[in-house]
Amino acid sequence: MIVLMSTGAWMMPQRAAAQFPGISFQVFYDQLSPYGAWIYDDSYGYVWIPDESAGFYPYGTNGHWVLTNFGWTWVSNYPWGWAPFHYGRWNYDNYYGWIWVPGNEWGPAWVTWRRCNDYYGWAPLGPGMTILMSFNINFFMPDDRWMFVRNRDFDRNDLDRYYIGRRENHDLVVQSRNIENTRVDNSTKVTWGTGPDAKEVRKVTGRSIKPMPVEDNTKPGKTIVDKGKVQIYKPPVYREDVSAPQPVPVKIAARETIKPASERMKGDLTRTSISTNQKTGSEKTQPPAHTLPPKYERNDQVNQNSNSSKVNQVDPGSAGKTQSQGTVSGQKNEESSTKVEPSGQPRPQQPPVETRNREQSNQKQNVQPPVETRKQQPPAETKKQPPSGQKQTGAPAPKPQPNAQPSKTNSTHSTQGKTDEVKKSTTTAPANNEKSEPGKRGH
Repeated sequence: MIVLMSTGAWMMPQRAAAQFPGISFQVFYDQLSPYGAWIYDDSYGYVWIPDESAGFYPYGTNGHWVLTNFGWTWVSNYPWGWAPFHYGRWNYDNYYGWIWVPGNEWGPAWVTWRRCNDYYGWAPLGPGMTILMSFNINFFMPDDRWMFVRNRDFDRNDLDRYYIGRRENHDLVVQSRNIENTRVDNSTKVTWGTGPDAKEVRKVTGRSIKPMPVEDNTKPGKTIVDKGKVQIYKPPVYREDVSAPQPVPVKIAARETIKPASERMKGDLTRTSISTNQKTGSEKTQPPAHTLPPKYERNDQVNQNSNSSKVNQVDPGSAGKTQSQGTVSGQKNEESSTKVEPSGQPRPQQPPVETRNREQSNQKQNVQPPVETRKQQPPAETKKQPPSGQKQTGAPAPKPQPNAQPSKTNSTHSTQGKTDEVKKSTTTAPANNEKSEPGKRGH
């Protein structure tokens, strides 16, 4: 029995721990998206801007201080207050206003404290700051980051009605000193500031103030103070391994769509609708450079395809040529295929294939057209020129007139004779022309 009971007692916490291992930043991204905008910051990664008016101030707007067993705890009336006021840090940007940088350490409030005579003051810690850093003599916080209130009004539920004007901040900061009350969480080894001493607050307010226990809420939402208890959602937050896919906000706003803090009203944070981010967890910022080929590689691929299409367009045009022209056109196609520019630059426009073939054949041969083409010319007798130095005796014989027609026999006789002479002259024309008229070869 004792062994079984001890074994069961050992197993129950292990099972509970396995059932509630904690949350990742993805819970922050998902739960806070309806109440503001996530943007990407080069210094801090994904940061959150609350959709509130220009007068918003962390640890000052719509909330109050409550004494718990962790010290003075900020209780926010916002439904999203469980996260930005107990995890991470706040930073001020001149354009965006207050932005929240997520963190994985829980605390009752991440602020630094000061006191001055009858006043208490606090200011949000910036990214990377710890409460112990604020105790350093060289620590600096701008005057406008501080909130001051009279110590007698410190524990009021409507605290925002009792703040001291910012014009007095400089004098109060100079005259005040640090409140160095701290507490350490033994399980997480996290240190935070607990704020003013509870006995002193009871004395100046004249009210009986007892620390309230903090109970873990089971789901995100508004912090509830009821029946002497504080219910708040404060699960442990773990960070994923660097090699594992990282959480990414579902909605990421473009920086240029965010209105400046000075022009902002509640519910009017962005100029346009927030764009949906479709990236996976491994692409939380920008895709790596090696996932996209270099630009010049993509251009070379396109140009190579275009050049091959040009070669294909030339080849079919020369396929139907005669054998005498095929050799020349084949040479032209080889030249065109070898003259394709690898850089994709277009070749200079050339005349059609038929014209180039004719010009090349004439330049190479430089001879008269074939005999078949010369047969179409008039007989040599009609073209024969008189020898040099002699005058032409007369014009060619006129056409016979209808009144002086020769007889049929004579016309037939003469026609046959002339035909024989023409045949005889055509068979001997090339040799005679070459010897007697050498100057006509170049025409």
